[in-house]
Amino acid sequence: MIVWIDLECPYCKVFGGTPERVVDAAGGKLNLAVRLYPLSFHGPAAVLASASALCVGDQAGATGFYKFMSGWLALTGGNGKGIAASSGNPAAAAALGAASGAGNKAKLAACTASPATAARIKAEIDDGEAARITGTPAIAVRNNKTGETIMAAGALSQDDLETAVNYLAGRNDTGAAPPKT
Repeated sequence: MIVWIDLECPYCKVFGGTPERVVDAAGGKLNLAVRLYPLSFHGPAAVLASASALCVGDQAGATGFYKFMSGWLALTGGNGKGIAASSGNPAAAAALGAASGAGNKAKLAACTASPATAARIKAEIDDGEAARITGTPAIAVRNNKTGETIMAAGALSQDDLETAVNYLAGRNDTGAAPPKT
């Protein structure tokens, strides 16, 4: 499952931990890739959140990356308001980054402001555009054996995502439904 999110998107906030719960329920048969897709109309707070998430992930690994994203989604006012009552507040982002496992604040600040991190965000946006993403959240559920993919948009329910995952998991290499037993 690939999920494109904007950490300032109110629908992404509602969607929250749904993809992680679906992956956990799949018993190791599903993996999750999160791609950051800050929408321009959510302004500097969306870009700061995305850059900070990537940089926290650099220091604290996947656990820190997901902890930061969950924390941001819980704290943000959404729609570009950011966290700690001001849009694009680097101090609040740094504090959340530290709480998420990024212990080197100077390294986090340098990473967040670096052109290399901006290029990483642009690459994720470009990949989303290549997948024809126009808003967030956007979800691709793919059968890695067949390449068959179901695309969806919006804050889907856990049941809807699990239905898509189970449908694709039941497909065989020819793309035909498996025989009934």
